[in-house]
Amino acid sequence: MDKVPLNVHYDAEMDIFSAWTRQPAEVLCVEPAEGIVLRLDSQTDELVGYTVLDCRKRFAGAAPDWVMT
Repeated sequence: MDKVPLNVHYDAEMDIFSAWTRQPAEVLCVEPAEGIVLRLDSQTDELVGYTVLDCRKRFAGAAPDWVMT
């Protein structure tokens, strides 16, 4: 399997975490669970990214405090 760079962004003010491999021209967004959004390439249905809303609250206690600062 080829290595694919993973881009990540965390907006502390909005508490939103996003990760993506690329930005296709058109994406299809699917919300399989509340606050979890998957981004699919609309041409290939390939997963190209995801977003987690309320990240800090959702993962509270899952990692040491120094990770979520």
